Amino acid sequence: MSKLAFVTLRVVWEGIQGPAVRAAAETAGIPLIGLPLVFPASEADYRSAVASASREGADAIMVGDSS
Repeated sequence: MSKLAFVTLRVVWEGIQGPAVRAAAETAGIPLIGLPLVFPASEADYRSAVASASREGADAIMVGDSS
């Protein structure tokens, strides 16, 4: 993995998970792309986030565990 995209709700990205994921990626030396979504997120929002990750060169995607 050379670049990780993290897809999650904005409230999660700015809350508990975002800082933890950013710190872990930094410690591991992995560039991170944050792709926060606004609640409620639709299928189209997720598809757009995945397309953005691809355009930005991510070769792995992690999806936050929020509903």
